Amino acid sequence: MNDSNKLIFGEEFKKYKTILADPPWEMGKFGKGKDMRKGRKYHTCDTIHVEYETMTVQQICDLEIQNLCDTDCHLWIWTTNKTLRDTFAVIDAWGFKYLNTITYNKPAGVGAWFVNTTQHLMFAYKGKLKMGSGRYARTTQNYIPSKHSKKPISSYKLIESISFPNYLELFARIKMPLWDTWGNEIDCDINLNGFEKAKARGQINLWTNLDNAD
Repeated sequence: MNDSNKLIFGEEFKKYKTILADPPWEMGKFGKGKDMRKGRKYHTCDTIHVEYETMTVQQICDLEIQNLCDTDCHLWIWTTNKTLRDTFAVIDAWGFKYLNTITYNKPAGVGAWFVNTTQHLMFAYKGKLKMGSGRYARTTQNYIPSKHSKKPISSYKLIESISFPNYLELFARIKMPLWDTWGNEIDCDINLNGFEKAKARGQINLWTNLDNAD
């Protein structure tokens, strides 16, 4: 999308029927455990290392996505075993109703008590629930990660078979056909009011490249 079509803070919002989010969850610290991922290691009580800036649950909840949602809207949100409870809080704060979860299995993982080899894609909705032909997808899927936190390409096709355009991805890392995007690793098609307000108050200082998003 070119600059003239970008949604600028304070202007009328484009409405989306489908929103996908991969929040940069704070992961806390490890206990004594095991890392099965090739070339990875950690020490007891280390802060869990992630290759991106993180946000608190409250900062994620405060993002004002309500103005971006169509009357009937689907939300897909990635989460981990550690952040499941937090994800329900975000779903509630954003005004959606939880329906189901698709679990993606990967061949290796990390953990202090159990080795976590799964990630979860939670589905919620607001308004009237309408779903496409892909609604009969299995709730377990397999994938092999190619990069830390990178999500399977097949998940976009699954979402597109169930949910409807317009499509928006929050915290996006790649640009997919049919999708508008927002994030700190990609050109943004929108600005988010809650993020801009918090940044103006000095509560968020990451993602400085969004200063030039307009």
